[in-house]
Amino acid sequence: MASNPMTSIFYGWVIVAGVSVILSLQWGCIDTYGIFLTELHSDLGWTKTAISGAYSLFSIISGFTWGSLTLFPAIAADWFGTKFHGSIYGAFEIGFGIAGGVAPLLAGYIFDTRGSYELAIIIVATGLFIAMGLSCVISSPQEQAGFS
Repeated sequence: MASNPMTSIFYGWVIVAGVSVILSLQWGCIDTYGIFLTELHSDLGWTKTAISGAYSLFSIISGFTWGSLTLFPAIAADWFGTKFHGSIYGAFEIGFGIAGGVAPLLAGYIFDTRGSYELAIIIVATGLFIAMGLSCVISSPQEQAGFS
């Protein structure tokens, strides 16, 4: 008899880990904006006003989606139940802490060793494309069990 994905701890923790990585990449991009400002200015040839305007537009657009942050606990409860809700949601939130602490340090180290943020930007862009692809293929435990 096949294992029921609704009760499979392994599958759930894979999703939790994936969400944590996605959140790390997302917040890493947001937290390192100030580090990349000078590099964006010199590489793109944009004025600092234009770059700040683009970031403001990003902030406005993402502002409409910030409400989804309040949905994370509800989605975690719907997908995995409430028995381990605090642990699961805490694992999601680890991504925020990792990104806020590691991303600026890593970007600074890359700049110090290579003299450019180009590699850091490539790493972030690659990670975001991977996260975007993963978010398109992740399915809920209910869908895996055929309860969609």
